[in-house]
Amino acid sequence: MYLPRWRFSIFYQPITSLVSNQVTAYEALLRWNHPERGYISPVSFIDVAEQTGLIVPIGRWVLESACAWAAGLSGQGADAVTVSVNMSPRARIAEGATVSEFGSLLSTCVTRPQCMICATMVPPSA
Repeated sequence: MYLPRWRFSIFYQPITSLVSNQVTAYEALLRWNHPERGYISPVSFIDVAEQTGLIVPIGRWVLESACAWAAGLSGQGADAVTVSVNMSPRARIAEGATVSEFGSLLSTCVTRPQCMICATMVPPSA
């Protein structure tokens, strides 16, 4: 199964503080824009991406895109806003992606690296 990068979209869901009613964070949500079925949740394609190794380039693309988007937020004066990205453990660990690689990516495209949160999703069977 081929999942071309240009068919992926990232939506940034705002997270609003109930106290201040202000947006305090965004969560990056990956969707596959299937030509016939429309936007598809990662639940339907992540297993295949992990099994084929496509999860690594997909994960990198999501991180790079979210970092660039966060840098744009910072440039608009939204310095207190964080962006979270959920990652497959295979994209970060099993395929050799290192903490230093992630740190390097953050330092090159985000003026405030602490605005990025990267969470690894652990499968229920783990």
